[in-house]
Amino acid sequence: MRSSLRPIMLIILAVFVFVWAVAGCRPGTPLTGEKPSASLPAGSSPDIIDEEPTPVSSSPADSSGGQDTSEPVLSQDPQPSTREPEPVLSPGVELQKKEGETAIGPFFGILPELAWSPDGRYLAIYGEAKGYGLWVWDRVEGNIRRLLKLVDRSGEGKTAVAFFGWRRDGRELIYAVDGVQPDGLNLGQTGVTIYAINLEGSERRLAWLPGGPELIRSQHFNAETGWLLLHRGNELWRLNVDTGETRRLKGDLPSWDGFFSITPDPKGELVVYPEPEPTGHGLILLDVASGKEMRVAVGKEFAFGPVWSPDGKKLAFLSAAPKDEGKDYDFQVGEDGPLPPATRLNIVDTGGNQLASWRAPHGEKVGAPVWSPDGERLAFLSARVAPGPDGFEEVRWQRLFLAGLDGSLVELGPAQGEWLAAAGFSPDGARVLVYRYVSSGGVTILAYGPHPNQVEVLATEAVDESLVWWEGRLLTARLAPTFADTLDTQIYLISLDGRAEKLTASSGWKSRFFPFGSLLAYLSADNQVPPYPITVMVRNLP
Repeated sequence: MRSSLRPIMLIILAVFVFVWAVAGCRPGTPLTGEKPSASLPAGSSPDIIDEEPTPVSSSPADSSGGQDTSEPVLSQDPQPSTREPEPVLSPGVELQKKEGETAIGPFFGILPELAWSPDGRYLAIYGEAKGYGLWVWDRVEGNIRRLLKLVDRSGEGKTAVAFFGWRRDGRELIYAVDGVQPDGLNLGQTGVTIYAINLEGSERRLAWLPGGPELIRSQHFNAETGWLLLHRGNELWRLNVDTGETRRLKGDLPSWDGFFSITPDPKGELVVYPEPEPTGHGLILLDVASGKEMRVAVGKEFAFGPVWSPDGKKLAFLSAAPKDEGKDYDFQVGEDGPLPPATRLNIVDTGGNQLASWRAPHGEKVGAPVWSPDGERLAFLSARVAPGPDGFEEVRWQRLFLAGLDGSLVELGPAQGEWLAAAGFSPDGARVLVYRYVSSGGVTILAYGPHPNQVEVLATEAVDESLVWWEGRLLTARLAPTFADTLDTQIYLISLDGRAEKLTASSGWKSRFFPFGSLLAYLSADNQVPPYPITVMVRNLP
């Protein structure tokens, strides 16, 4: 990273260091940050009772084989058999009511992943407590059950679990055993076994995907269509969890490049990634159903930073003009690739046809864009890049713009600070939220619009979580007054007029907010007492 950015990035890094220290590394990172959006009638969470769980299964076992080919193939085992549940698994975690909240834990090692069932009755938890596991909390019965327990017997992190979520009928959870297989017909082999497990603990083996020692890099699961995308090593796989249809889409992707990543559209029907060839500077669009590839480029400019519109019908990306006789490009180099400011912002459709293109006015550069909810506008930051006091080039943010697909460009107002990020739009699309990082810690959340030069401060000393909205208000965490010593945060509901309602008063670093109907699930990490336990909390929203 450029030395001129070090002061603010050290602040950001300090926060991440704590999160990673208490949570470790996740074995699989979702390609999308989508959260359940279904509604649930208002109601109170029931009193919790600590009772014995219903019978569930223990660690998964393979029940059928698979095949490895160099070309895309269809699975020869589309209808796997069902295993009977094994003896009851001890939950390994406690469940208790405290201060109006339900607490489930402790978990260790990795940040738990949470997913509400489609009807909102169950909260699925993937985490680690005496081994990797899947747990289900029943908000009606008020109990917690462990459905899966897997211990990495290698002792070297060679076996992990990847969690994908609920099937659309809400009767099963989809997960994978990734890496060295601990049992079954593929015992000792490396690859991925995909499973479905129901609420009684009975599981089905859906597919076996052979591969190398690398764990899953990224994933995308569309419960509505049943399609699962997995990027692992140099391979991209597609699996239908309903039919068992399996296909290896790509087997020659870069596996060593930290800059290389795959970005699917919201439905997982198209993916985009950087052109793999070292001399190529465009993007590749891949239709996962047909396998057809299409190159997207802007002349000789370097294309990067793809962002899909909410409907998946348009793709925005940045491009940087060549300079120094093509030896360099018009962007700043970060640790894993280009930083946001670049020459041009481009929009193409799914056929690669250009719909619009902008340069920032006043000779400035274009920052990373965010889409409006209707997919018809984008907001982006502009910046100047100039040598700093130490001689290194530094980014100096200038203003926020609103671009329309009709080619219009409106300046919403000045946007200046040590480091900024366009966080997203309000649910109605009228306001644009910007995170301004400050040297004293945390971020200031600014709301721009709907008219030019209309800017309001929504919150100070906040945390840069992804935007989560509940009934038109922003769910966010803010640093507690003693954050310098304890890194505590509290959760607030903030209206667009700046009114804030404090929801919590307990200690712990709170993150990952999952509202569903009248309930909010989130994580609370204790950074004071080793080994730094993590608790899943569920509370009523006002």
